[in-house]
Amino acid sequence: MKIEKKILQHSGSLYATCYSEKLDLLFTGGADNIVASWDPKTFENTDFSIKTKSTVLSLTIVNEKHLVIGLFNGDVHIIDLEQKKEIKFITHHKKGVFAAKYDAVSNYLILGSGDGKMSVWNCETFELLLSKDLSDSKIRAIEIHQERAYIGTSEGVLYTINLKELILLDSQQVNEEGINSLCSLPTKNAILIGGKGAHLAVYSLEKKVAVLDIAAHNWAIYKLLVINEYLYSCSRDKTIKQWDINSLDLVERYSYPEHKAHTHSVNNLIYVKKHNYLVSVGDDKAICFWKL
Repeated sequence: MKIEKKILQHSGSLYATCYSEKLDLLFTGGADNIVASWDPKTFENTDFSIKTKSTVLSLTIVNEKHLVIGLFNGDVHIIDLEQKKEIKFITHHKKGVFAAKYDAVSNYLILGSGDGKMSVWNCETFELLLSKDLSDSKIRAIEIHQERAYIGTSEGVLYTINLKELILLDSQQVNEEGINSLCSLPTKNAILIGGKGAHLAVYSLEKKVAVLDIAAHNWAIYKLLVINEYLYSCSRDKTIKQWDINSLDLVERYSYPEHKAHTHSVNNLIYVKKHNYLVSVGDDKAICFWKL
């Protein structure tokens, strides 16, 4: 893959990105307290932008109707995408909302914050359904797999929530360094875990143990994303890596200056399927559109 476009219009590090298929808009946010939107056809900044009172840590699209903005101060703004106005302001979390995941099957929004608290919200009404103090450490990653929410903390514990009954099923210590990213492995009944210690692990949901551990990066892994037959990972070590999804062999390493990529930590990835772009954002304030 190669970079089709690099945008440098934010004034602070970028941590969050999401994409609306309905509007065909990419949203980005970070340390400049701005949620910006971009047209992936022209790469132009649109007039749909939102000023926040704190650093933007997470962005999520719900039902193609709402944009969820999680902030470093714990606030969550829910924006109606059609009306371009706020319909719900959540102050339930008191520390940064690092993780947010929407589950279309249950129509639930799951949030995780820096004080170890997770919450589940009904996306019809945005009423609180469940709130649980799981840990004293940060919740940095949430993944949904077969009606269960898997929640990873910076203590390296993986929690399992049954989304049908809204109960805690299990907790397992999977590493000592901390969990930064989670991703379902479609070829196996497993969850991929990206660690603060730069390792990539395959966690078997049947055996409840890591069955494979790879020293994947030089620094913390911040995002794992499966696109077709490949897994993509990004890291504080300034690189994006491409892996074969079946063998988990390394296919390619994308870095600066060879690929004119990020010069600082790469913090997030998203796939814009309509235009076949992998989009990356990072501490260098850059938004990179990679043509697959």
